[in-house]
Amino acid sequence: MQLGGALDAVHAELLPQDKAKIIEDYQKLAYTAMIGDGINDAPALATADIGISMGISGSALATETGHVILMTNDIRRIPKVARLAKRVRRKILENMILSVVTKGSIVALAIAGHPLVWAAVLADVGTCMLVILNSMLLLREKPKHQRKGCKSSAASSLANKQ
Repeated sequence: MQLGGALDAVHAELLPQDKAKIIEDYQKLAYTAMIGDGINDAPALATADIGISMGISGSALATETGHVILMTNDIRRIPKVARLAKRVRRKILENMILSVVTKGSIVALAIAGHPLVWAAVLADVGTCMLVILNSMLLLREKPKHQRKGCKSSAASSLANKQ
């Protein structure tokens, strides 16, 4: 009863094709994610919109068919992966805009009658460096709940108990 009624349905002791069929049924309602670690999960992982393969001990087939591979069996890492995916998507968008604007300005200069080869090379190398440095910010950024001044949920629950 630790889940507090968070589950609507439970499916147990299913064959691989049964798991895939359940995923297909859920896909008619919304996007689906499947979390698995064994060879019996591979068809459902491949069928799901997002297949999450878990654990170092997971089968090779499960890791090949999963879209996301977690190197741990800790299911509590799923929200962290989702937050990281959102940040990565934002960085990709930032990098694409930066690249297109820079390259577009060089093309506009060339069309305007100022074909500067050195500017094109500088823009190309400079854009590459900026994209790399901008992407490296993902390595140092902390999620909002871990930034200075924000209490983590564990710290706030510990403070509430005292």
